[in-house]
Amino acid sequence: MVTNADEWAYENFKDSDLGDPRRTQRLIKLAASYAKSIGSSTVECCEGDDSQVEAAYRFIRNERASQA
Repeated sequence: MVTNADEWAYENFKDSDLGDPRRTQRLIKLAASYAKSIGSSTVECCEGDDSQVEAAYRFIRNERASQA
């Protein structure tokens, strides 16, 4: 049984084929952040860290990530 958001995200998305392993890692990180802050905005999930917010939005807009 998965006991925390990081483990849950890893177990659910570790085998995602997004064409680049960095995208898979970003997906895992984002999924864990969203799971820890259900109902929060992307900015809140990224704890207001501008670089993490930009990385999240770049990932979300990436066609290769959204088609997987």
